[in-house]
Amino acid sequence: MANILGYEGDVTLPTGHALTVQTWSATVSRTVHDVTAFGNTGMMRQLGIQDIQGSVGGIMKDATDTPGFGVGANAIAATGVEIVLQAESGNTLTFNCVIDSIAASVSVDGLATATLNFQMSDPNGATIAWAD
Repeated sequence: MANILGYEGDVTLPTGHALTVQTWSATVSRTVHDVTAFGNTGMMRQLGIQDIQGSVGGIMKDATDTPGFGVGANAIAATGVEIVLQAESGNTLTFNCVIDSIAASVSVDGLATATLNFQMSDPNGATIAWAD
């Protein structure tokens, strides 16, 4: 199995600003449904649809690719944004998501960083390109 190391990648926000990704984490899960029927002598379960939730963190850039900050409330939009999470050797998870919260930070030297929390919003599920 490939090691999962988060690096590289960009997230473009609806405001035209972007985030150069330095770290990411994602939880990939599937719902489980109880389909036990009369006459079964044990529990019967079936997997449901895929879900991905997580966060990305990195350096904020403005629309001209200059490090800076200007996300604003419009970054948390009702429409989904595409996110590509890249791991070692080019392994990727690509899907549309909604950004449900942003934690922003600016240091005294002017470095603007942010952490975006996301939830998948993609009827087709994630596109997974994974090679061991």
